[in-house]
Amino acid sequence: MIVAECPFRPLGASMARNDPADPLAALEHVLSAQQHDSIMRLIQVHEATGDMAALVSAEAQSAVYLDQAGPAVLPDALAARAMVLWTRYERLAVPGDLDEAADCLERSLALHERGAGDKSRIPMIRSDLAGIHLLRWQSLRSGDDLDTALRHLRKALDVTGESDPHYLDRIDRLGGILEARFRQYGDYESLQEALKRYREALGATEQGTAQFAGRASNLGLAYVLTGYDADKAVELTRHAVDLTRPAYPLHARFQSNLSVALVARHRQRGWAVDLDAARKASRAAVAFTPKRDSARAMRMLQLAEVAIEQYRIDPQPKHLKEVIRTARQVALVGRGTAFGSVALGLEGWADSVLALNHRRSPMRLRRAERNRAEAWRSPNLPTSQRIHYGKQWAAHAVVRSPQEALERFEEVSELLPRLASQRISRADQERALGEINGFVSDAAACAVAAGRPERAVELLEGGRGTLLSRVFNLRSDLDVLRGAHPRMADELEAAREALDSPNPRPGTDRHRLSRRWDELVEEVRALVGFEDFLRTPGWSSLARELRGLGPVVWINVSLLGSHALCLVAGELKVVDLPGLGPNEVQRRANAFRREVVSPMRDAALAVADTRRWLWEELAEPVLAELGLLEAREAPGDRGGGGGSDSDESYDDWPTVHWIPTRGLAFLPIHAAGGPVAVLDRVVSSYAPTARSLTVHAGGTNRGGRAPKALLVAAENAAPLPLLPGVVKEVRSLGKILPGSLTLTGERAVRREVLAALPSHDWAHFACHAVYPHGGSSTGGLMLHDANGRPLSIGDIAAKWSQGAELAFLSACDTAQSAPELADEAVHLAGAFQLAGYRQVVGTLWPVQDQAARSIAERFYKRAVQGESSAVALHGALRQMRDERPGEPAVWASHVLFGR
Repeated sequence: MIVAECPFRPLGASMARNDPADPLAALEHVLSAQQHDSIMRLIQVHEATGDMAALVSAEAQSAVYLDQAGPAVLPDALAARAMVLWTRYERLAVPGDLDEAADCLERSLALHERGAGDKSRIPMIRSDLAGIHLLRWQSLRSGDDLDTALRHLRKALDVTGESDPHYLDRIDRLGGILEARFRQYGDYESLQEALKRYREALGATEQGTAQFAGRASNLGLAYVLTGYDADKAVELTRHAVDLTRPAYPLHARFQSNLSVALVARHRQRGWAVDLDAARKASRAAVAFTPKRDSARAMRMLQLAEVAIEQYRIDPQPKHLKEVIRTARQVALVGRGTAFGSVALGLEGWADSVLALNHRRSPMRLRRAERNRAEAWRSPNLPTSQRIHYGKQWAAHAVVRSPQEALERFEEVSELLPRLASQRISRADQERALGEINGFVSDAAACAVAAGRPERAVELLEGGRGTLLSRVFNLRSDLDVLRGAHPRMADELEAAREALDSPNPRPGTDRHRLSRRWDELVEEVRALVGFEDFLRTPGWSSLARELRGLGPVVWINVSLLGSHALCLVAGELKVVDLPGLGPNEVQRRANAFRREVVSPMRDAALAVADTRRWLWEELAEPVLAELGLLEAREAPGDRGGGGGSDSDESYDDWPTVHWIPTRGLAFLPIHAAGGPVAVLDRVVSSYAPTARSLTVHAGGTNRGGRAPKALLVAAENAAPLPLLPGVVKEVRSLGKILPGSLTLTGERAVRREVLAALPSHDWAHFACHAVYPHGGSSTGGLMLHDANGRPLSIGDIAAKWSQGAELAFLSACDTAQSAPELADEAVHLAGAFQLAGYRQVVGTLWPVQDQAARSIAERFYKRAVQGESSAVALHGALRQMRDERPGEPAVWASHVLFGR
């Protein structure tokens, strides 16, 4: 229940504000006040007792009141009618009531603003409008309702002082709208503000009151959404239940919120007592909610969630049957609402699990398929939830018809651009993308099974590396747009800078900026020749751009089938890789990173086993298809530190551009094999997407001059351990790269580094790095005396440099990201690609100081003689491998992203 503010209208006040010289007008206002008060009292009686006769009478009186109202009292009549419709919707869910209520209040607001009513009531009307739009969002999940609700409530709060009797109600309602925005878009900034508002409202409310109970329950539910402080969430929601009696109108809601908090804590702690209490609270919530109440569907869904949790710990069919039974009831009463759509999805899940794991039933599977189809198409659900249901729907057709499954995946994939909406921060976009990890790989696997490998590549390119591709596409397309429509390009560029800023100005409204961005993009696409503006290139365009590059190999890992898609000499070949299941790949990747740096003999054996497995299951069949399986004789090394001083190099060796998906992104494909490995057959480079290779296809902008290099060494990055070898590393490189700018000690700080980057072609960092285990906001390079604040991924990505060529990240884990973001290249190497660097050298695991220095020296000695970055790194790693063949931790960590 969302409480309205519309008050009684004291008779004296109604008379006092009217012209005594016009007795008829005064009488009209007196009668209006009486009608208004009568309607409000009937609503109060209904809410306190549940008396339906009172609600019916209020509805009839409000209709007469509005029909007979003259211009002077029309604003009040409209407001009264809105309150009745609002109340009736909450109790009976009458279709159209909320729409009519919102229309009445909008008309009342317009009349008040034109002076037809008491302007002091405008904040109250705006607050009630916010409440109606929030309630409508709960049923229909329209983002427009949230935007409208927030706009009205912020305007109301702009003129509401802290001493105003409605202030606490309004900030509590603001918390509810912001919480809803989080639920709709995954906007954690809104959730944090919601918590702040809820705390403020609760802290200023008298304890022991019904208002305190409501605000405590709201805050407790918000704590559940954060995922932390489960005990506090249970404490607050339970306190709300304890403060109220079952007859209190909001008691059922408090019981349901308590159930939500208890289930969340059970998932964290596994306490059986919590699940028992959650079931009891959910049953009470449903029992205390009238059958036609608009909130009943939501509370029944929570009862289904309890049954799902019970099945998770006790996989008995009876729990699935309870989910199905409850979901069907919700689907019937909530058809066309978000609750009904969720119910269809839950019923589909339970039917499918029951049919596959307990009692084989084709009929149940068909019903599950129908329900999931309806659920994913529901516009009332958040995008991530729709994609989840859509993936399940598509999977039903995989065995029956790969082509049909592909068509379904294609249909669902059209939602992907909405998932990483620019309405939310970069960190929130990453979280959203992490939730659908594997979806695109499954879609691509279906395309291969349907005999359409080119479409598989299009899906991989369009659905992976989303954040990288957005930037790459914008930079290339914006240059073309600027040539034809410079003003439009400038406006888009300004909007992009505001949206991408790692430190937005206070008061920045990302949701408003995002809406404007979408409008601008549509305006550009309406221009002749710009219909595909910011769209990912199709297969024919991509193949044309990759022509002459050498073999490009997409390695797709999926439960539906793993394959290598090899583009060579304009032909796309498919190699089946049945041993690369996603679970096995991820297990190997997790273990490899841990074992490769372990001194234990068992760990060394495990590393050798994974290298052998990579060769047998991936590298050998791919290189055989490419005709590159035969080992090559190494030319004389010219990098020093072993080998001869011959001028020969690896320039004439083929370069394979590997584009791994999912857990393969964390494994060294170039090191696959035994004593004779991939390293002995081809030069390797890596890319998150083929698009990242094409946008950086141009040559240098130096006009023949030597590269200007920036060398950064951060020996002391408190509180991390000292790195005594990094200063030696950059001093040694300074001799190889004369004229370079070296920043060490107190000069190796964030401010100076960011200022120097745009004026240098090459950048080398020797320092600590923080692995972005929780997304880009948690990762970065640790510079001098960092005190915990890194040069973040966001800082780097925002520092676009037109002439950037090479970044060498001689630090730990600079090519590592959270497992669920493997396809998004959310790591430091990816950040430098976003900043415009054509080639980036990163590391897959921690590296030893001396080994890092040796690889860097050998790399630059080759690079300054004109070798490509891929060839230079290959030569450096070959030398290190030949010197220390049994230590892949020393020579296999470094990888090159780029051409």
